[in-house]
Amino acid sequence: MDCRVASDHHLPYDWQEGGVHVDKHLARAYRERWRAVEAVDSSELRRSPVGWRLQQMDAIYTLAVGLRLPGKACSDGKAAVYERWARLKGRMR
Repeated sequence: MDCRVASDHHLPYDWQEGGVHVDKHLARAYRERWRAVEAVDSSELRRSPVGWRLQQMDAIYTLAVGLRLPGKACSDGKAAVYERWARLKGRMR
């Protein structure tokens, strides 16, 4: 069996069988590594200054506007969809 690992954070992939074969210990170790990464990320985010977080949020907003992503119109569209479903449901009774 040819099991290659791309890096230490990927699960081993069995190229001949075409699937991932992982035992309980490998899966647990994989999950724990990613939990450790998440803990470090969360800790860094909590320690980051508010001004820096506001700059990030502004950058995301500017990107969304530049990509012409929907804003509040999206929530209006959801309301219209719910109204149509309510009318259809009423007709079926």
